[in-house]
Amino acid sequence: MPVSEPHHTAAIAPAVTSNGPVGAVTNAVRILDHLASSQGPLRLTQISRPLGINTSTCLNILRTLVAEGLVRADGAAKTYGLGRRLVELAREALNHGENLGTLRPAMDSLALKYGVTLMLWGRLDADNLILLAASVGEPMRSIHVELGLRVPLLTGSMGRLFAADLGETELRKRFDAVAWQKPLPFETYLSQVEEAGERGWALDAGYLNTAIWGISAPVAHRGAPIDRTINAALLADQRDPDAIDRIAHDLVLLGQL
Repeated sequence: MPVSEPHHTAAIAPAVTSNGPVGAVTNAVRILDHLASSQGPLRLTQISRPLGINTSTCLNILRTLVAEGLVRADGAAKTYGLGRRLVELAREALNHGENLGTLRPAMDSLALKYGVTLMLWGRLDADNLILLAASVGEPMRSIHVELGLRVPLLTGSMGRLFAADLGETELRKRFDAVAWQKPLPFETYLSQVEEAGERGWALDAGYLNTAIWGISAPVAHRGAPIDRTINAALLADQRDPDAIDRIAHDLVLLGQL
């Protein structure tokens, strides 16, 4: 009796694609964000309820994240916290994705040259910047910073560079939400944003924090919207005009590496 050829319709059928996000992946990211923002490990219901995720679905996602090392489970306490593998992933993201192999030695050198604190900021999302790296020039007079620090998009001199990509209506809305220690009119801020775009670097002359002046230059982005900036934070006695111009010049060069 002849054997018929098997049908391989599944193999030749066109793949079904979706333009939307994958729900399980989205929920996994939300869970990680929630754990990162908590003050300590959380129980299952402390994760699923605030996020509105079905308890059994949340448990399955947590078990997968635990198996991959992204979440750590405490069986005795029945709690979950961030896993150590995130440290490894973060290190690799910084070293390779952010080109720190080239930027960090140059940042260290420039921080020592001027005795200032240098910071590399990247755009985290539409509303925030995140601190990716820092170099300290004078340890006894350094400005304390913590890697992973998240700040609003318009923060300091960095914000004046990112502001150039915003429309005036959106820019005014964000400007009004900033807690300036030394208030300035929106029109003045807008002219500073335009000036930063023309000269290639930005200055915050103690408006955000009266004790600190900031100078920022973009990291090369080849015509694309700015994604990262190099920032120098100066204390009050370091802010003479000549020093500001020299630091700004070197920051622009550093951003082109």
